Amino acid sequence: MLAFVILSGISNAITGGSNSPEKQAAKQAEQAQPAAAQPAADAPKAEAVKPVLNVKEILGKSEEEVKKLLGEPSSREEQNFRLSGTETRVPAVSAVYQDGALDIMFIDGKPVRISYTPKEPGAYPDDIEKTFASIGFEGAKVGDRTDLAALVTVDGLFSAKVFNNGGKVEYAYLITEEKYK
Repeated sequence: MLAFVILSGISNAITGGSNSPEKQAAKQAEQAQPAAAQPAADAPKAEAVKPVLNVKEILGKSEEEVKKLLGEPSSREEQNFRLSGTETRVPAVSAVYQDGALDIMFIDGKPVRISYTPKEPGAYPDDIEKTFASIGFEGAKVGDRTDLAALVTVDGLFSAKVFNNGGKVEYAYLITEEKYK
């Protein structure tokens, strides 16, 4: 009998005082939901940023497909680009779109280096993530930063940086693959 009382006491301590299937199911459901999934009633809502253009949508597209999405470039220049860490030079095309907001370098017909200059620059460093969200990169995370520039982690890109000019985001610089840095 003493063993039953001790085991019952241990069981009650583990299950919170009851072994009823309803209480166990309720407790399991409560434990299955992380606290972060239950926002406080007075928690501020994150401000959604509507992309002004979706740069993510042009990644991997051909120059012709990019033209269909963005329109004709205002300028287009052929050049030679030196691949990172080598002396190898490859033909490249630099094209400017959206009244100068986007400067895209194409190699082998694909966008590999993209520079975005916002028409209405946000505050540096406070609006860096908003700047990336405004061009279709939700979830960008600011990494190391100085007074001049910040590294930004963006899914789908090798490298992303943003540059400061007088406390404003001057431009964002995106590189798709390491060999194009």
